[in-house]
Amino acid sequence: MLPFALPRDEQVTSILVSGRDRSGKSSIAWIDVVIDDPPLVIGSAARPLLEPGTAGAFDESGVSVSWATVRDRNLEVWYHGWAPRRPSGWWNSIGTASGPMDGPLVRAENSSGASFERPLGRFGEIRGPFEARPAPG
Repeated sequence: MLPFALPRDEQVTSILVSGRDRSGKSSIAWIDVVIDDPPLVIGSAARPLLEPGTAGAFDESGVSVSWATVRDRNLEVWYHGWAPRRPSGWWNSIGTASGPMDGPLVRAENSSGASFERPLGRFGEIRGPFEARPAPG
């Protein structure tokens, strides 16, 4: 899961990250880093900013940040969530949440999760409300 850097000032950058718990579910948290040589971690989240959704939700198995910004002193995050696709595979979906930088973030009411299916064994394709395939050649 890729980190997302969010500069706070000239020296400090918050890095939003996802990690997995013992059950394999991922949550979003942050670390603050002074960009230097070597980088220096000066703070970290005491608890996750955003945890997986409830059973049956589009993000019940995990969340990972895709994009973030600070607006009106609130952190706004676009994230992807996933849930098992029965009988096998995963549904990957998009959601948005916002709140204070120290969390917790609150999911938007209309963040129902646009789903994108990845066919088994076909990692170059994503299917959902549209199809995306690598260009030929």
